[in-house]
Amino acid sequence: MTYARVIALGIIAVGLLTLVDIGLRLRQHQVNAFARQFAAVPLHTNGTSGILITDRAKDQPLWGVWNFKGGDSVNCFVEGRLVLGVTYVPEGRAETEVNFYGKDGKLISQWKARENGVFYGRAFFGEGGAKSEAWLNESWHPVEARTNGGKIQYGTVLDGKWRHLVFTNGNTGVE
Repeated sequence: MTYARVIALGIIAVGLLTLVDIGLRLRQHQVNAFARQFAAVPLHTNGTSGILITDRAKDQPLWGVWNFKGGDSVNCFVEGRLVLGVTYVPEGRAETEVNFYGKDGKLISQWKARENGVFYGRAFFGEGGAKSEAWLNESWHPVEARTNGGKIQYGTVLDGKWRHLVFTNGNTGVE
């Protein structure tokens, strides 16, 4: 092999190594830029684990996942407030919770739905406390708490009669 060929191969090798180095530096810059903006925080408490992705600049959560023994939960945050939570179990049932906040940042309403996507309950929060409603017979009905034999039961008035609320197979109904 001639010296010219050895020198040419050396130049090619140095050129390739330089390109690989530049590529790795660019990739590391992207990783560093992501790490400066976001943090992945591992969570573990009471035998349950999860991960939370936070915005470092605002020091606020963005997204989280919890792995429970009986199912998992995914949470989405906007401006550090929980706006959407989906909890699901291996049997396929899921519950979705959507939270709405006022301009002052306080929770003003919370809606709950089952896996079919139909909202079955909602609550409104204000100065007078929480007021809940249940979706029955194609309309919203106020939920009342009454005592029956020393036990608190939740129900609503349908056709002028108080009815106890029950949950069967993920659906809200009355007895």
